Amino acid sequence: MLSHLIGGQRVAATGELLDSTNPAQRTDVVARFPMASAETFVDACRVASAAQAGWAAVPAPVRGQVIGAIGQLVRANKEALSRLVTREMGKPYAESLGEVQEVIDTCDFFLGEGRRLYGQTVPSEVGDKQLFTFRRPVGTIAIVTASNFPIAVPSWYIIPALLAGNSIVWKPSELTPAIGDAFAEIMVRAGVPAGVC
Repeated sequence: MLSHLIGGQRVAATGELLDSTNPAQRTDVVARFPMASAETFVDACRVASAAQAGWAAVPAPVRGQVIGAIGQLVRANKEALSRLVTREMGKPYAESLGEVQEVIDTCDFFLGEGRRLYGQTVPSEVGDKQLFTFRRPVGTIAIVTASNFPIAVPSWYIIPALLAGNSIVWKPSELTPAIGDAFAEIMVRAGVPAGVC
């Protein structure tokens, strides 16, 4: 039985229970999970919002190291994650391997972006003045993803948002909750602070 992850804690099921089944063998139940209520979503948003400022205060290169750790854990679990993608959503295994590799590649890229989160300095029309831009997190971001690319596409939104100092509330597809749960667990183990995801 899967549960919601809020503030680093597993929250007991309160919503309607659904089964995620293997599309190639419908009797193979991959996971049983509770649908989130509106109250659960609001609670997750409050917790993520409260955690965001602390995460934004972490220097970007250190946030980049956490992103690197996510990539390392995904790499170490590539075959298992790929098998889960195939089992839960029916993608051929070779394509699942490629999808999981996308997560690794995304993490590898954004690991370096932790040292390049700089803005711009541009000349002003006023003498002896310079205009500066700074990259700042926007806050808490809600991310809703589909089942056709259940781990690659979420990584394209989640990884840069986390690197930039945002917190996230992620709702994976109800067709692929086990993959979402596995990716969330990897983020926790990689050092994403409680409440930030």
